[in-house]
Amino acid sequence: MATSLSSRSDVRPIDLRHSDKTSAALGGGRLRISPAVSVEFLYRDFDQKIPPRVDCMMMFAGTHLEQILTAYKEAVRLFSEIRDPAELLKRLQASAEVQKIYESGVTDGKVSMVMRDSVFREPGPLERVEFKLRILAGKKRTLFYPVPLVRFGALGNLFPLLLGHHDENGIEARLRARLTRDDAEWSLQLLAFLKSEGCLAPVQLSDEMPPSWAARPGVTLLSHSSLLVQSERSAVLLDPVVWQAMGIAQRTFDILRTPLGAICCSHSHWDHCHFQTLLWLDKDVPILIPEVREPSVLNPPMASPTCERSRHGCPCGQTISRLYRFPFAANRTNSTSRWITTPTW
Repeated sequence: MATSLSSRSDVRPIDLRHSDKTSAALGGGRLRISPAVSVEFLYRDFDQKIPPRVDCMMMFAGTHLEQILTAYKEAVRLFSEIRDPAELLKRLQASAEVQKIYESGVTDGKVSMVMRDSVFREPGPLERVEFKLRILAGKKRTLFYPVPLVRFGALGNLFPLLLGHHDENGIEARLRARLTRDDAEWSLQLLAFLKSEGCLAPVQLSDEMPPSWAARPGVTLLSHSSLLVQSERSAVLLDPVVWQAMGIAQRTFDILRTPLGAICCSHSHWDHCHFQTLLWLDKDVPILIPEVREPSVLNPPMASPTCERSRHGCPCGQTISRLYRFPFAANRTNSTSRWITTPTW
């Protein structure tokens, strides 16, 4: 359940040691996702070259989103084909698809449409949305794996364990310690699937080489809008957007393995709150996000609706991750205002 920060900092000092290195030689049977494999988290239209990816808008709108897209396409067709305003309004009001999403009328003598509040401001149902992993295993192999809504938390807890810190027994032990029995079994089935399809690889010497941003302190532009801010004691990853489809598999791997004190997502656009990346990040790292007081399709909360309306957790595995909401705007003279204090780095 999401909570709010109150005059405190949850940016933690970090431990640079890796879990299984102290008891094993280099490699030591540890597994990582193969450099040749890219995993995408999708809903519907799975065979498209650039299919719809799961993001904050989709998780807020649910099945409403597909209805919005259908109604919008129909409305655009009618607006482009019909020049007579009276006839256009008549046809819009006669379209069940359009009327389900929009209210049609006349504003300043022109035909207009307004999205209904029940669609714009209310979360849509997610239970009927079909989610899958699309696994690109090399240039010619594409695999799919279904992800039920109730397994989002399990998925978000498995992926960070596939970054070369643990062997297979260590992965299983951690899943069983953190998840319910059913979630752990589902995660282990996915692990077995990835292993059987050749999607996992042993850790190599090159995987242990420190990245260029290992020196501290410093600020590094990692990709797009993603910044890594490091002090001597900790590190904060801002708006992480990294996944193998962007290219340079080793750089993506290094970024995901970098020990962090906190993650901050500034707003809900897909390229700032990127579920594809958040799935792979350690779920013990606190995630700082702005509070959304008036959520809508265009301003969805980053704490997925599933965090607040059900027990499923959000796609980044928020069943156990520490997720904090804070306001970007507040009355500074009010002593009860919730602000993040400057961390002691």
